[in-house]
Amino acid sequence: MGIDMPLANELVPQIRDFIYNDEIGKQVDTALREIIKGLRFNYDDFVKKAVDKLASDFKKEVNQILVQITEVVQIDKTLTQEQLDLARIVVSLLEKIQKLQEDVVLDEDTAELISNVFTDISVTDENIIDLGKLTFTDTFDLVMKKVLEVSIREPNHPVLKHVYKNLMDFENLLLKHFIGFYNENETEIKKYLYISWSLWAFLVFKERNCSKPIPFYSSILNASKVITFNYTSLAHQTFPDVTYFHGDLRKYIRLDNRNQIEIDDYENVDIVQFIKDIVSSNTDFETKRFVIPSIIPPLKLKPVLSNEYIDIWYHAVETIRNSGKIIIAGYSFNYADEHFNDLIRKNKDKKICIIDPNAENIIKNLERIFSHRISDYTKSKVQEKEAFQNGKLKIIKASAHEINIDDLFIQM
Repeated sequence: MGIDMPLANELVPQIRDFIYNDEIGKQVDTALREIIKGLRFNYDDFVKKAVDKLASDFKKEVNQILVQITEVVQIDKTLTQEQLDLARIVVSLLEKIQKLQEDVVLDEDTAELISNVFTDISVTDENIIDLGKLTFTDTFDLVMKKVLEVSIREPNHPVLKHVYKNLMDFENLLLKHFIGFYNENETEIKKYLYISWSLWAFLVFKERNCSKPIPFYSSILNASKVITFNYTSLAHQTFPDVTYFHGDLRKYIRLDNRNQIEIDDYENVDIVQFIKDIVSSNTDFETKRFVIPSIIPPLKLKPVLSNEYIDIWYHAVETIRNSGKIIIAGYSFNYADEHFNDLIRKNKDKKICIIDPNAENIIKNLERIFSHRISDYTKSKVQEKEAFQNGKLKIIKASAHEINIDDLFIQM
């Protein structure tokens, strides 16, 4: 609150708008394309393909999207009638697809019967119909394309954000193309270079418009150590000794020798000139020399992009191990971050307080760490906000800016 930085589900439309409509963004796009010859990627095309391939993607994602939207309708009592109607449309259509998926499964009894009667037939298929080759009607396509278009315009829509994030997740976009460095796929490498540097340029541009002092960070006085998963320099501006667990916009990495270099005079860096001078002079496809922003892609097994990250992660381990109280804000305990979840798992005997407006989802994600069900928690109030407590673990249903963090440290 108060810094106007995008959430992950807002990145695609906001970077697209920056690249195509802002003067600096246009120059960034031009500069990157000068460096990355033959690049076959642009954000408009990415959005269009997501819409055009909607039917195919829904066959893969239907169950997950259906569960998420159903949970929102059950839990969120603030939904408007229009939002509820949209949810009902999506749920109704997806339930029909889900039923179709279930009805075409070749069950074990039938498969065994086929093998017994026709001994020369080897049953290798899971379904009797190949869903991937089916096509949806124009009505379904039109409805779901409209749904996706609304979700792009309103990335925080309480219902449609679950459609949007599954089909146009920026982290998945980074992940998909980063693998090109492992299999030496030049096309994927080019896309990753463009996507990661356009992300870097956009975030540097955005953070310069943040108000001072920095909201949230500037309100934390009693924290002895701070670990952040954000890339921006905002935490560093308040806590010079902050640990950047997933990377730092103030640095970049040369991949062939794993050297991490700090950007000179980052606070005043000319975004476009930096790309023209530094990124360009350190990018060579013939010798396979590349520089990328010091951002850890969202792989479940985190790559060690630089030896410095070994020190960073060790420092984070020691910080958590030696802490008496841990307050966590803005972190959802997703499976993709299991490496950090494991640090909490090994220190779950400490006093831990989690602040999140989606407390019920957090409780569900925490089952892997604490083995607690929602019925195991006792409801209470913390600073007039609904809270859930089980032993030393407390979850406050609120946004971070709604809680006085210093008072919370004292209360723990």
